[in-house]
Amino acid sequence: MKARSQCATSVLVAVLSSFMLTSLVHAGQAHEHGVVTLDAVVEEKLLDVMLITPAVNVVGFEHAAETEAQKAEVIQAINSLKQGYQIIQLPRAALCLLKEADVIQSLLESQHEHEHEEEHGHADIRVHYQFVCAKPEQLTEIAVGLFDQFSMVESVRYQVVSPAGQKGGTLFSSRDEILIRQ
Repeated sequence: MKARSQCATSVLVAVLSSFMLTSLVHAGQAHEHGVVTLDAVVEEKLLDVMLITPAVNVVGFEHAAETEAQKAEVIQAINSLKQGYQIIQLPRAALCLLKEADVIQSLLESQHEHEHEEEHGHADIRVHYQFVCAKPEQLTEIAVGLFDQFSMVESVRYQVVSPAGQKGGTLFSSRDEILIRQ
């Protein structure tokens, strides 16, 4: 049993590492306003989700916050993104608890740190959620609440790896659920 758990952990680490590499590849490409990428891994009782979005999708700009109003807007967006149950909506029957909600952004950084980012022409916001589900067999779908929270989000491109297999696709406000298993 311990060997199986170590193997599962190794697989999870490998998959998350590949998602991180994919994210780095995406970061090297021009990002698309209105588009969010979502990578999710279901492994035993854990659900890990990584979102990457151009900052403009959630705050309306991509430069360091300069005014108090812009700073307040960034803080409000960060707080909204940390509400994992609003952004990643899971079936109640799965009994999932949000363990982590980390938001990585550069909009509130110093001017020197931001000058380096401006050389690349855009700012992204990355969000990592980790849920622990008491009944993972009931984790049949993921509804994405980004469309309700952020009006500039037009689509979500997703990849999901779970015991049921791998799948990918694109979500829109009219269809915001990822079916994991029947």
